[in-house]
Amino acid sequence: ILYHDAGFIYQYENNERFAKKMVMEDLPGYGYTEEQIFRITEIIRSTEKGVPSSNQLDDIMSDSDHDYFGRDDYYTIANSLRDELFIYGREFSELEWIDFQLAYMDGRHKYLTSSAQNLRNPEKAMRIAELKIKRTTL
Repeated sequence: ILYHDAGFIYQYENNERFAKKMVMEDLPGYGYTEEQIFRITEIIRSTEKGVPSSNQLDDIMSDSDHDYFGRDDYYTIANSLRDELFIYGREFSELEWIDFQLAYMDGRHKYLTSSAQNLRNPEKAMRIAELKIKRTTL
C-alpha cells in the first residue's frame, strides 16, 4: 500500500507505472523475492483506471483506496482531493464538483470486499443522499 501512490512524485496522472518502477528498484534491497515484487506491482496495477480486480488482494487495495467514501471524514478528504486537482489544473464549480463526486460514487464505484460493503456502504449511501440534496439547493 505504501507504494501505490508513490508515483505521484514523478507524475500526477497515470502515476502507477512510476510506482511499479520504484517497487522494482527498491524492494530487492529489502530482501523481497521476484515473485513478491511481481505481486506488489500487480496490486498497484489494480489501482489504474479501468483495470478490473482479479483477486482478493486487488479488492482490498481498491476498497482501501476508496474507504473514505463511507467514513465521517469524507468531506475533509474530498475537499483535499478537490484542492489537489486544482493544483493540477482541474477547477470545478460547486455544482460541477458535486456532479463529479456523484458520477463516481453513485455511478461507478462499488466496494468489492464484504467487510467494506458492510462497514462503508451505509455511510457512503448517506454521503450520496447528502450530495444529491446539496445539488438541488444550488
